Amino acid sequence: MVVAIKEMYIEKIIQDNMEEQLGREVKIQSRLRHPNVLRLYTHFYDKHHVFWCWNMP
Repeated sequence: MVVAIKEMYIEKIIQDNMEEQLGREVKIQSRLRHPNVLRLYTHFYDKHHVFWCWNMP
């Protein structure tokens, strides 16, 4: 399996007031199924970062 990983800084998310948007994006991306859009495989976080992993076709 090949994945793409995106890292986001929690401090920047809070600074830009994007907590709600991030939650919506996780819900949408995890349900989205389209051949031209990467599928969200999983997401996780630590003290300073949020990580998104997409399944590469």
